[in-house]
Order: sequence, then C-alpha cells, then structure tokens
Amino acid sequence: MSLKGDYNRIKAERIISNIEKRNMLGYYAETVADAKEKLFSLLRENASVSWGGTETLRELDIREKLESMNMTIFDRDVIPQEEQSEFFAKVINADYYLMSCNAITEKGEMVNIDGRSNRVASLVFGPKNVIVLASMNKVCADIDSAMHRARNYAAPLNVARLNKDTPCRKVSKCTDCVPKAIAFAQT
Repeated sequence: MSLKGDYNRIKAERIISNIEKRNMLGYYAETVADAKEKLFSLLRENASVSWGGTETLRELDIREKLESMNMTIFDRDVIPQEEQSEFFAKVINADYYLMSCNAITEKGEMVNIDGRSNRVASLVFGPKNVIVLASMNKVCADIDSAMHRARNYAAPLNVARLNKDTPCRKVSKCTDCVPKAIAFAQT
C-alpha cells in the first residue's frame, strides 16, 4: 500500500469509528472497484433503489449492475417535471437510497446543501437503508471547514452542473443569497 493509501486508511478508520458512535456502519474501500464491490454486497436483488444528483455515483457507473440485479430504479433524471412530486413520494419508500455528501468531518458529521431537499429528506426521513458513498476528497477537519467546502466548492459546482442561475454559480462561492435550498449538518 502506498503512503497516501496508508494515510487515507488510517483517517478513514477514525471516521468510521466516529460514524459507528452515531449508530451507523462504516466501511473503507481503497479503490473504486472495492467501493463498488462493497456497495453491491449491501444491496439485495429485486429491491427498489434511488439516488439524488450525485456525481460520485455517476462516476461509479452502477446502473447496469443494478439492472442485472432486477432492481426497481427510481431515477429522477428520467422523470418529467410535472411528475416530480409523485416520484419523490416513491423515493421515500424505496428499499435503498444511495447518496454522497458535500463534506464529512473527521468526527463523522455529514454536511449537505440541497436544492430540493430530496437528498437531506431521504437521509433523515427516507428509506430504511441509506448508503452514503463519500470519497476521501470530501473529508474535512471540522464542521467549519466542511461547511466551507459545501458552500464554496460543492454547491457552486452542483448549480453549474444542474444549469441553475444562482449567484454562487456566477462567482464560484456562496454569497448567502438565501435561495430555495437547505443547509444541513448531521451531528
């Protein structure tokens, strides 16, 4: 294992220990292939699954494997705008919700800024099984640095990806514009 690999593993073990104090399970995967293998080991066939607008999951390229497991997939990207309310009601009742977070602290606190609150709602009051996939680049020392990352890195990138016309997109940092969004820190 490389020095960076050792560093990440040790840091991840500390975060996992803190996550487990919050009655959640945590796992560390050294590679993308390991992460996918772990993810699929947690899912059962013939179940339902959904996710928010997560680039982390897109990068894992999991849809084909989910389909091969006969999963019912609730994918918001293929639902017309006029059917969104009915769709999100189905998501709340899915067997699994897959998501990432904008940042996670070394204490295991997850930070999310959400345009529609669908990700936060699913995390807090959603499917029984929520699986959060967070790469080590999202790890921050504390809640202040995690909020800074969420507001000044993740949020501007997300609104650009989603083609939203917000002030943070124009200046690449949060401007405290009070858009229709919710900032949430789980501690």
